[in-house]
Amino acid sequence: MNIAEYIASGILEQYVSGTASPQEMREVECMSHIYPEIKLELVEMQNALEALAISEAKTPPTFLKNVIFTALNELQNEDAAEISKEAIQDGNTGLRMELPPVEKEQLTATIFNRSDTYLKVAASILLLISVGLGVYSIATNSKLNSTRSELALARNEIKAKEQIIVARGEQIAVVSNLNFKPVLMKGIETKSPESAATIYWNTISQEVYISIASLPRPTDDKQYQLWAIADGKPVDLGMIDSKNIAESFQKMKAIGNAQAFAITLEKKGGVPQPTMTEMYVMGGV
Repeated sequence: MNIAEYIASGILEQYVSGTASPQEMREVECMSHIYPEIKLELVEMQNALEALAISEAKTPPTFLKNVIFTALNELQNEDAAEISKEAIQDGNTGLRMELPPVEKEQLTATIFNRSDTYLKVAASILLLISVGLGVYSIATNSKLNSTRSELALARNEIKAKEQIIVARGEQIAVVSNLNFKPVLMKGIETKSPESAATIYWNTISQEVYISIASLPRPTDDKQYQLWAIADGKPVDLGMIDSKNIAESFQKMKAIGNAQAFAITLEKKGGVPQPTMTEMYVMGGV
């Protein structure tokens, strides 16, 4: 099962907002017990929704309460008047007097009409509440999606910073390792004299790292390629990442024998042989 796709499907948002079907609710609960990632995502969404509900809590408008109680009081007074007709008693005997059949039928119809009115008022109130809840649910889902997007962005930022920290740690480990020999590559005077880069080459493990000090930013269809000159022939050591060329520190292909290193600007993806007129830096071992 692809957990990331399941989380991105929106089923967790439906569960948290209460819009999922009973079967979907059971499915989410089952999946959260099986997969810790789903459980964690569900807890985060519930916490986000709770925080959102607290921050967005509002007191119901006072007019709604007045409308409801006014309607109920009017109906109660009208029913009390109708029922009192049935409860007429003889003042002398204290015995209850039965109403004529015609009046009893009219009273029964009135009571049923009043009950129907009660139901209509209750239905209207429920409709108002349901519409309000529907609007609140839509707004809540929107805010929840926004909160989830913010959480995703925060996670991405944390991952990016973690990658930077790992890269910096790797760079420090390589530079401080005496087995890595630094090879300075200076800019070609006729092409890019201000450019500079350094190769860190471990002749024992044959590992090669490159640190870019300065190179012009390439266009989207171009990419820098590293070469080693071994026995007078160029050897491809891989493409240099262009995302952050000014601060690039990257592991390249390994090589055990080299007399020099150079960088050329080639079409994106690289070429089998270097374009000599596009050489930007070069340094001898």
